[in-house]
Amino acid sequence: MIRPVAEQQRRSELWRRALARDARNLLRHGRGAPLWCERIWLDASSCSDSYGRFKATNSGDVIGGDWDKQTYPFDRNPIAAACLRHWRDGLSWEESGAYELQLERIKRHGAQGSDGCRTLEDVIQRYKQLDELFLTAKRERRLRPRSETDGHTFRERDGILIHISRDCRPIFGHRGVHRFVIGRLLGLRVVPAQIGVVHPKAINAWRTNFSRAVQTTRA
Repeated sequence: MIRPVAEQQRRSELWRRALARDARNLLRHGRGAPLWCERIWLDASSCSDSYGRFKATNSGDVIGGDWDKQTYPFDRNPIAAACLRHWRDGLSWEESGAYELQLERIKRHGAQGSDGCRTLEDVIQRYKQLDELFLTAKRERRLRPRSETDGHTFRERDGILIHISRDCRPIFGHRGVHRFVIGRLLGLRVVPAQIGVVHPKAINAWRTNFSRAVQTTRA
């Protein structure tokens, strides 16, 4: 089946953006340079800290400084906290505060900032789907990479965003929150994620720590 013209144009634009970012990184940082939206793999239980000032558009950036020393527990993210109250503590989604959070995001940012939801009914349906995702991941003992859940995806774009510290420690970037919490609660040892920002002091070592082969061996 041939994709619509708009979809082909979108993917072409993503490839142009990726190639420009990849080429720049290769010239600046050598073979260890991250690729834009590159898929990495991690043990979800190894990542408990987070940093929210970088965006998904920073994927593949190499940024120095002390940002990796300014992290905080991932459950300070309100959506992550609501997920824990629901899946770990047994509260309903409404009791967990998830509906209220999403309705506030709709009010502030519209559908674009709230997983495509526009109404309370949309939010309720969205969280039903997340419960199904949790049960599927529990049954399969895995979270599927984006290529298996979205046939039009580009690399691991829109996946769990993970930054890499100077000592190759994974830091959650507050994107893919629901999937990240699922991975942690289920103790999944090989979870797909989208590369975020890499600290330059990790540039020569980070990729070997986040390959699928390494995570599978550890599991």
